[in-house]
Amino acid sequence: MNIPFSGVLTRLSHHILHRMPFDLAQPPGGRWLVIGASLEHSLLGCGGTLSRRAEIADGASASGGLTLATPGANGGVGVGLGCEMIEGERVAAIADKLSRGTVDVVFAPFLGASQKDELVALDEFSTALEKAPKWRGEIWMYETIAPLWPNRGIDISETAERKREMLSQRVPEGELEAVLGLNRYRGLRPMLENVEAFLVLNARAFLRERRRWRRGRG
Repeated sequence: MNIPFSGVLTRLSHHILHRMPFDLAQPPGGRWLVIGASLEHSLLGCGGTLSRRAEIADGASASGGLTLATPGANGGVGVGLGCEMIEGERVAAIADKLSRGTVDVVFAPFLGASQKDELVALDEFSTALEKAPKWRGEIWMYETIAPLWPNRGIDISETAERKREMLSQRVPEGELEAVLGLNRYRGLRPMLENVEAFLVLNARAFLRERRRWRRGRG
């Protein structure tokens, strides 16, 4: 199979950059919106971080500051997140939240995602973001099985087991173990047991990179 030179460069940069050091951070403050192909997909990518939020906040503030925009979320009841959820037409609802300033941080799949449902989630969020040009928050892109090149990491050593419990009956064991193995790998450099890695961009940079990735796929 012949791979275009641009594709070779992309794969080479991915191979190198996802091993680069990143800054350890505390979970970001403010109100969170979680985007994903499904609740399970989002939990694979940032379930340990979501659990940390639930542990450091009381029930009222945790529920009031976390929104899930993932199919099948059911308010996160089944996994003990107890949060608001967006149902129905997600693009308009997300754009409204961003425009009204009721979201400070968005967790979303990595731009290099390849599965169709992940790309749909990214398209929906990108469209909503374009409808809210004044939003100035951060987008924390998470990784699942395919690694990204991170610039932030969050220590989930104390919530990794909780992440496993949330997902053990929801995803195939092999997929879960692969993601938990990636979390352990991310912890090697900072000498921690488990780390969830993220690529954090502002809105303008996210939309610019989103257009670049879409041109590359075209």
